[in-house]
Amino acid sequence: MVGLTSKQKEELNLAIHEYLVKNKFTQSAQLFADESCIDLENSHKSNGGLSAHASIKDVLEKKWTSVAKLKKQVMELEKQNKQLKEQQICERCGGGQNLQQNSGGPMQGTAGDGLPKQPEKYSLLGHRQRITKVQIHPTYSIVASSSEDGSIKIWDYEQGELEQTMRGHTGCVNYIAFHPNGKFIASCATDQTIKLWDLQTHTVYKTLQGHEHEVSCVDYLPGGDHIVSCSRDNTIKIWDSSSGFCQQTIPAHSDWIRKVAVNMKGSLLASASKDESIIVWNLNRLKDAKNSIQQQQDSIIAVLREHENQIDCIVWAPTEACLVIDNADYNKSFILSLQSSQADGGDLSNSFLTPSQEVGQPNTQEENKEAMPNGGKEEKLTAKEKVQQLKAKMQARKKKDEGGAQFEEEKKQPQNQVVLSDDVQRDYLASAARDKVIKIWEVRNCRCVITLSGHDNWVTDLVFHPNGKYLLSSSDDKSMRIWDLSNGRCYRKLINAHDHFVSTIDMKAKVVVTGSVDKTLKVWTCR
Repeated sequence: MVGLTSKQKEELNLAIHEYLVKNKFTQSAQLFADESCIDLENSHKSNGGLSAHASIKDVLEKKWTSVAKLKKQVMELEKQNKQLKEQQICERCGGGQNLQQNSGGPMQGTAGDGLPKQPEKYSLLGHRQRITKVQIHPTYSIVASSSEDGSIKIWDYEQGELEQTMRGHTGCVNYIAFHPNGKFIASCATDQTIKLWDLQTHTVYKTLQGHEHEVSCVDYLPGGDHIVSCSRDNTIKIWDSSSGFCQQTIPAHSDWIRKVAVNMKGSLLASASKDESIIVWNLNRLKDAKNSIQQQQDSIIAVLREHENQIDCIVWAPTEACLVIDNADYNKSFILSLQSSQADGGDLSNSFLTPSQEVGQPNTQEENKEAMPNGGKEEKLTAKEKVQQLKAKMQARKKKDEGGAQFEEEKKQPQNQVVLSDDVQRDYLASAARDKVIKIWEVRNCRCVITLSGHDNWVTDLVFHPNGKYLLSSSDDKSMRIWDLSNGRCYRKLINAHDHFVSTIDMKAKVVVTGSVDKTLKVWTCR
């Protein structure tokens, strides 16, 4: 009781007595009153005729609840303070959270790289439901947003003003994508349709129908002549954007396909699913498959399975980012381990595939070391049974695939060397899932290069920084994080970027736009 005044002691004793009486600890209440010398009669008189219990009714529970709330707030403030201190250290020392690991090396991540900082420049209101996707125009200072309210809105992000609202879907709009020339925009929705919009008239000029469940994602292929879409009906469709005719229907996954993404060269297509897998396809071969199941199966390059929950986002690394990842320490060390393996008689072409694994099954370096012939845990693949045949077909396809001849040349190199072809250097894919982590894959060898951990909830969206040095992520933990690709560590955290889950993010030049379940878009300037 040290530190309490006489009046405070009396009030506390009365509160304890009231709590014991209220909860029918009658004997304990009487003993406590006797031991603490509570004068209940005088307390009754001093409170204007009210009983002591009436004047302090439930005060102990209320104070206890208040203390618990205050403790939670203190812990949250301490956490934020720690994060801000870490961020300051990171920015002073060039990125990374472990300074000892980064000591002695060149400084990276200077302010000239142009990264978003709090507070935001604009907070844009207009949608009535969760924002599902934001997409910045390839040329002009406008950003499009889609929402569960069924609308698409066009904003001027330099002025912070709404320019146009477009309506046409009869369900939640799940995704939007600009045509490469910036004159059109494609959208998909829970109404099972894809709509193509003219941005000059802000009207629908074509509706694509064919999916049998809600359409999750839509994107233009480079050049804009074709559109690729995926759906909860477990299929991918390739459309002619001029005629609106569906050219291919691919039964790809065993569960809801959440996202499709085409690489910059237009040669590879990746699909991510609720079945926790990513399938990578040879897009040129896929377009020529003529709806042949066998030819569609032959188009599979890799199946990637390391996430432990639904995968909601995949994005191909641009050339600038591929160069950074190629030269990152975490990647070099793996290649050095391959050199050692080859010096002992290993084969680069099979260095990622243990005899117990199907082609396309991901495996870590540790698993490679521990795997024994015909041993190890066999994983179930969900891309129907096509992957089971993939290993036998892979060798035959290598000579036909683009870059296959170069692959054969690599196998002829002395075994103490590792040759990275241009194809390998550019085939990196980032994925984000509800297991709270981000993974970067080197697709050629079905290898997870690095796993980025730090988010406290589902990771919802990803975008590469234009300079290739960073990867930006949004999450249901209400934060935006910036990852240094040279070392795989979190460079900056924007905590409480929104008041609710951050559902989407995009970046162009020196502007970042985020969208949230709180129904707002936020525009962040990079400096």
